[in-house]
Amino acid sequence: MAPLAGGSERPSALAVVTFWGAAAPEHETPLALAQRAGRISVLQCVLRGLALLSARVQVVLVTNRHITEASGLVARQVLKPSPSCGPPRSELNKLCLPWEAIRELTRGRAGNCSSGRVFDYYLYVEGDVEIPSTTFDFWRSRVDALHGRGYLLLPHRREFRQAFGGDGSRIAWDVLADCHRPLCRIETETFVDEEGAGEGAREADLLDHTYVQPANPYTAVSLLTCAQFEEYLHGVQWDYGCAANPSSRPRRCCPIGATRGPAR
Repeated sequence: MAPLAGGSERPSALAVVTFWGAAAPEHETPLALAQRAGRISVLQCVLRGLALLSARVQVVLVTNRHITEASGLVARQVLKPSPSCGPPRSELNKLCLPWEAIRELTRGRAGNCSSGRVFDYYLYVEGDVEIPSTTFDFWRSRVDALHGRGYLLLPHRREFRQAFGGDGSRIAWDVLADCHRPLCRIETETFVDEEGAGEGAREADLLDHTYVQPANPYTAVSLLTCAQFEEYLHGVQWDYGCAANPSSRPRRCCPIGATRGPAR
């Protein structure tokens, strides 16, 4: 699918970022203040990174309290001080803030790329996950071809860790944050896209077209083209009640834009 933006104009993107803002510590110890400042600094890096992507990005921050330090970095803030996952789960829980963000991402969307007022790309991002511009460009260059053949291309979270030995030496390494335990490594497969690499591809080209297929594909980031977003809206995974228990056919399970039939 070609970008919706015409000519040399940069494509458009809607990015919904979710971030739980901790209250000011009751006892403002240096450690508590440093921890809060560190989280805010990471959020600012994430937001500044979105502005550097090769797209005109409109950023919406979904948070439980107003984040003053995000002013000027987002189009608006949506405040959800008591987030709810939605029916059938009625209790309030800060872990439900991502579902509030999903509702903000999908609310009022047409689900039709041929209609007006749509974006070329739709992004869901958790507030501590930075998307490098090179990652976004790589994804843009491959996503349509892979999607046309039935594959969903997503970036994986890469987390840098470090430790210090008894002699003070520093040891650093990086992991896929959702796949660092032995069981996950056993269940993770690789996919070599020989078709994408081209006939007679060299070993280096095949390596460049090798993808990881984990058992758990959750990456705290979702990047969708308009066509993929349209498919998403026409499904039921955007609805907590349906995604949590799709086999029960709850009354609310209905794709956006579909006609609701009688409850069964």
